[in-house]
Amino acid sequence: MGARGLEMRLPPEVREWLEAELIRGGFSGYSGITTELNAKLEAAGAETASRSAVHRFGQNIEDRISALKRTTEIARTLATEVGDDEGAMNDALVRLVQDKLFNVVVDMEIDPESVSITQLGRVVADLGRASVQQKKYQLETRAKVEAKLAALEAESKGSAGRLDAETLRRVREEIYGVI
Repeated sequence: MGARGLEMRLPPEVREWLEAELIRGGFSGYSGITTELNAKLEAAGAETASRSAVHRFGQNIEDRISALKRTTEIARTLATEVGDDEGAMNDALVRLVQDKLFNVVVDMEIDPESVSITQLGRVVADLGRASVQQKKYQLETRAKVEAKLAALEAESKGSAGRLDAETLRRVREEIYGVI
């Protein structure tokens, strides 16, 4: 039985235990883990698993963790290098999810009983709406910042003189990130 088959037939508490054991053991010691797993499955009256099925299951979990780490590192790098002034993180996240959903649909790596094409369509539509809302928020925020900067610039040129040109320059560079 494959990793997907094993995953589908494990009782939730046994699956959680197996995932924790695999992670705790550094994805090694499959013989011992398989023996313990089979004892738990027999006690639950379920079909036992082969060592190779447990290994495939573990490889799947390890691959998911590795992908999550890569995505986290990309997000950190993006946040450090670009910042998130214009929603770059959300844009990247939306694109990653859209890409993953597209691959799932293309490869049909879905369990027809758990996810329907209609549900996937709704997820894609929700992502589209989220992206549109984010762009709208970005434009509104940019307009507010530009209006505030224009007001500050007018104040610095006005007769009141409460804000000098050097202070305005520092506000633009340090607070708003505008040069």
